[in-house]
Amino acid sequence: MYKSVLFFIILLLISHVSFAQNEGFYEIKDPIVDTSLTLQPSLYNETLYIKTKNYVIFLQGRNQVKLKADMKSFRIPYPNYEGAFALDKKGIYYKGRLIKTDTTGFKIISSLYTTNYGEEREVIWKTKHKLFRNNIEIEGDFDLETFTAAGASSQNSYFKDKNCIYYDFKKIEGLDMASVSTPIQINAIYDKNYVYIDGKIGLYKGDTLRSVNAVLMKTSKEVLTLEFPKVIPFMDAASIKPLSLFYSMDKNFVYYYQAKTPVLPADFKNVKVWGNSMGAFLTDGIRIFSGVELYGSDYDAETFGVLPDKPFVYDKNGIYWFKLNEKEHKRVKTKIPFSYDQNFTLENLSYNSKSRFLICKNEAFDPSAQKVFKNLTAAQLDRAAKNNLDFKQVNGELTEAVVFDYMLYKANNKIYCNDKETSADAAAFERISNFYKDKNHLYYYDRDFYQREKLLTIKGIDAQTVTNFHGFLADKDYIYNKKYRLIKSKDAVLLDSFAGYRPGCGMDTTPISDYFLFKNSEGYWLVLLSDTAKIKYLGNNLSKGLGFKLNNEFIDTDSYIHNTYSLEEKPEYPGGSEKLEKFVQKKFKAPKDEGEKLKGKVYLTFVIEKNGELTNIKILRDYGYGSGKEAIRVMKLMPKWKPAKDKGKLVRCLYTYTMRIGF
Repeated sequence: MYKSVLFFIILLLISHVSFAQNEGFYEIKDPIVDTSLTLQPSLYNETLYIKTKNYVIFLQGRNQVKLKADMKSFRIPYPNYEGAFALDKKGIYYKGRLIKTDTTGFKIISSLYTTNYGEEREVIWKTKHKLFRNNIEIEGDFDLETFTAAGASSQNSYFKDKNCIYYDFKKIEGLDMASVSTPIQINAIYDKNYVYIDGKIGLYKGDTLRSVNAVLMKTSKEVLTLEFPKVIPFMDAASIKPLSLFYSMDKNFVYYYQAKTPVLPADFKNVKVWGNSMGAFLTDGIRIFSGVELYGSDYDAETFGVLPDKPFVYDKNGIYWFKLNEKEHKRVKTKIPFSYDQNFTLENLSYNSKSRFLICKNEAFDPSAQKVFKNLTAAQLDRAAKNNLDFKQVNGELTEAVVFDYMLYKANNKIYCNDKETSADAAAFERISNFYKDKNHLYYYDRDFYQREKLLTIKGIDAQTVTNFHGFLADKDYIYNKKYRLIKSKDAVLLDSFAGYRPGCGMDTTPISDYFLFKNSEGYWLVLLSDTAKIKYLGNNLSKGLGFKLNNEFIDTDSYIHNTYSLEEKPEYPGGSEKLEKFVQKKFKAPKDEGEKLKGKVYLTFVIEKNGELTNIKILRDYGYGSGKEAIRVMKLMPKWKPAKDKGKLVRCLYTYTMRIGF
């Protein structure tokens, strides 16, 4: 009896204590069914392809076009630009218009702002053999395999391939490919010799613009700022030369951007410069500066250096990093405790960017653990040099690891979270979307910046069948988002997504939201995701929830309202733009304030019909004082325009126009 009771107590204790367990779980919840859910009116101009059994409907705003697509091969590519593209074996659809071309290698390159306020962007895209602007092919001798945008900004018109830089798809002659910058503003780029504006060597007061560095340029007489040009009177154009992206030097001073540093001409011969993620550094052989400020006095200036793109500096005495002092809320210079046996050099130093470790000889420094691990093997050093080695401190020892996230990793054939062993199966553990799974469970990694990371087990999703579904999760039964079960997964298709609410300022605590339109075996669904999940069943004809009904008779392409940028022959005011401006200035009665005419701009859109008449005139923005009403009056006085043409036929066209008054 006593032994039986003791055995039961031991079993009870074992069932409640484990040295390898996960820290909690959460269960999947059902969404809120909201029958009043509709898209916001601002989303009605979004583009959408709706696939039915026998045809595809292209929807943009109130325009609807019935497409005779190949239903078996029809698909929506990802990524997409605002839902504008679709593909089938016939070719590529751009905003409902079929472009008969090989779809191999389809890729969106960039979207460019147009000069007119309110007008849609121009989308640049390519296939393996052709380049397009919207639906118009761009002719040129491009290397399409390497053709891409020259910079991150979508506002510039610079592009590149392995051979050339292009502006507005025209090759820039004479540009040095090895030193060319990314675009520094909408229309400017530079190489080691010149500054190019609108694809041509730039001029200032008739004098050629030459580059100095990433922040300065010059003519034969003056030095100017590169972005938003202005003359810097105290810089000498004849002697100025670059030292780095941000440092330069003339016969009188060393500069950081436009600011003078304290370096004296007598020390110019000793000047050295560096840059990394910590900033820009300079020494004159005696002092060290960060920007123009003195950077500590206890470094050896003669041997000072910076690791490129890494947060470490060094001199002959060692290598340093900057440890956060939480009490004083500042970073304090700290020498890394490697086993220095002589003056420090860079010969035996490498940085493993994957693991955060700094490797010196056979030792590794971990900034997060603030510790040096010693006696790495030759094999570990070799892998570290190839950037395919990660380390974690497991039970006080440096151990090779596969890192999934900051404090979630696999080591010694076990899964650890926040340096604690979990019960997850390491052999089958893998990432899926923003979650993780093994053969039996699905997990959510709850990252906490105060080192309280947790690996939570998710209940309610089948781990054996779960897959990534356009950023959602899907198993054999349902589609999921975060903690919510949305709709059944059978025959599920994500048709489109729409941006919902976005906060207007930092004080706005309303959660961000997004809309998603799905179709599954049951029909169409509208889903709104924010801090909660709401769904609405729309039936099988998509006639509910979008704020208007789809017509049984679709508008044919002859009545479709085109955008000007997609047309082969654009509409025009009789006599051209100069005649248009003269007409406006003559007819527009500018508002007055105390007898003085007020200057301003009125932004409009209107439809140019096939016969040249102007209809559907709308004000996007005016400058008050009745300027919008007056602009509409003037537009109604205009003669008929020359209408647009596409593929040799007259078409209706939406036109965006900026009316400039008093300029």
